[in-house]
Amino acid sequence: MKLTTTNVVQLKNTLVNDVYVGVIGNMLCWLQEKDGNIIYETLNKGPYTFLRKEYQSPNELLMDYFHMEVNMDDLINRWKQDKFFSSICQDVQGLRIVKQDPFECLISFIISQNNNISRITQNLLSLRKTCGKSLGKYNEIEYYQFPTLEQLSTISEEEFRKLGLGYRASYLVQTCKQLDEKGGELFLHQLQEKSQDKILENLLEFLGVGRKVADCVRLYSLKCYAIVPLDTHIKKLYQKEYSKSEDQQKDDNFIQSDFKQKLGDYAGWAQSFLFTAALQSKSKKDMTKTKRK
Repeated sequence: MKLTTTNVVQLKNTLVNDVYVGVIGNMLCWLQEKDGNIIYETLNKGPYTFLRKEYQSPNELLMDYFHMEVNMDDLINRWKQDKFFSSICQDVQGLRIVKQDPFECLISFIISQNNNISRITQNLLSLRKTCGKSLGKYNEIEYYQFPTLEQLSTISEEEFRKLGLGYRASYLVQTCKQLDEKGGELFLHQLQEKSQDKILENLLEFLGVGRKVADCVRLYSLKCYAIVPLDTHIKKLYQKEYSKSEDQQKDDNFIQSDFKQKLGDYAGWAQSFLFTAALQSKSKKDMTKTKRK
């Protein structure tokens, strides 16, 4: 079982029997793939809530969380019509896009700016431990729910800095203040009812949110599945595999539109496969360089 990189903190591979353990909404659980199926066990008592919804059972929550209503085989067969995607799809089998809470997604991607995965993970764990509610322990490790807007709003810029957030501390303080003035976390959930362009316009009003962060939030938590966030890896990939001219390489709107034309209404999901493949390729090259040294 593979999870998207955006999900690095919610579910963590324990490296013991390939078990993933973590928090989804207010549910602490472990998951494991076995014989093509996912088995799980909840580690705290319900009722369980996620995305402002209370679920009748953990199974219902997990089905929703993993987008089980979407047939990934159909999508992958559609994407494999693209020559480059077809060449990398075997390297990223089992990847599944998961649903994200808009507030958690927004805060997480603000923190992710100019940051590496290891540090992002540590920053978000510190945030949960400092502000979030404890949900219980697994193998002597305590797990916490992601803080609410109300909980984060009590933290000062200085306190955020002490958690290792650096210049992003001021972004978090101001974003929490702005969001509170707009009506709280509900404001973000209601953005799903607007057009993709209107969602982008609203997200860009938050301090510290540029186009890349806004696109990630749109894709992973606001149902804008055709949006392809453009970072260095994806831009380089586009230039190498798809680009037709230097002018097109510099036009983010054109690149996103071209990806949608090639990969369809779930182009943003396909991008997660391309992004993962690019990271794996870079990792292999780095290991080769290390061995040569």
